[in-house]
Amino acid sequence: MAGTIDNDEAMVRMGFGRFFGWAVETREVGGFALGRFTPMMAKREVRLHRHEEAHFVFALRGAYVTAAAPPPDASSPRIIYSPPGTVHRDGFAGDDPSRCVFAALSVPAETLAEVAAETQLPDREVCLPASAIGLVHQLLTEAQGHDDLAGAIAEAHGFELLRRTGKEREAEAGGAPGWLRRARELLRDTACGVGPTSIAEVARELGVHPVHLARRFRRSFGMAPGEYVRRCRLERARRLMRRSTAPLAEIAVAAGFTDQSHFNNVFRKSFGVSPGVFRRS
Repeated sequence: MAGTIDNDEAMVRMGFGRFFGWAVETREVGGFALGRFTPMMAKREVRLHRHEEAHFVFALRGAYVTAAAPPPDASSPRIIYSPPGTVHRDGFAGDDPSRCVFAALSVPAETLAEVAAETQLPDREVCLPASAIGLVHQLLTEAQGHDDLAGAIAEAHGFELLRRTGKEREAEAGGAPGWLRRARELLRDTACGVGPTSIAEVARELGVHPVHLARRFRRSFGMAPGEYVRRCRLERARRLMRRSTAPLAEIAVAAGFTDQSHFNNVFRKSFGVSPGVFRRS
């Protein structure tokens, strides 16, 4: 699924959802487009090209060679974010591209704008750390659509991946240290059910005392770690209610709440209306 050649600039321009790959499957995932591909060619044959829209590439099998900024944890590039207008010649190493597999998550302009309102996204290609691989695997699994909620959950993971790629605007002025930003990522994973199961586990992974974590987190982000987890779950629940017709009981569990009663109480306390009223509004 290649692009078109701009004769004026002698450059291949890749439209939305188009890559140098044979499509194995493609599907819409809410405000995103997801595809799984085998490369058409090895990297040495890839022409310089421009992607008009933002996208992620997930290198599922094979060694991916990219000009993107390397992962902050010095791991191999497996998840690469490219902003709109990226020009590159990324591709897979080796002589037999048929052995390689990648997935791509394309981000339309309106979805990117929604995230950019609260998150400062990078203006150059970057690789995400290995800690985001679990989120990607869950996104790919949910995108298979095994139940009524799967598509909405996959979309929520796409939004979370974008937020993970950038920096929340609330943290820019606070100058939070790296370990606190990492704590926030882990707490998001806790809210999504793909990371540590408790705040104590987050503290252990960071090598700090839970009390120290709570105090520094509140100082930097204006809320306790538990409040942040609850906020992430509420945000996830609101997105699922907008995108899915699944029963509220299923949405409550998918968003990380104990049951629908727990969800109803927390939602009403936070927003002043019940989930049912919110959904009908």
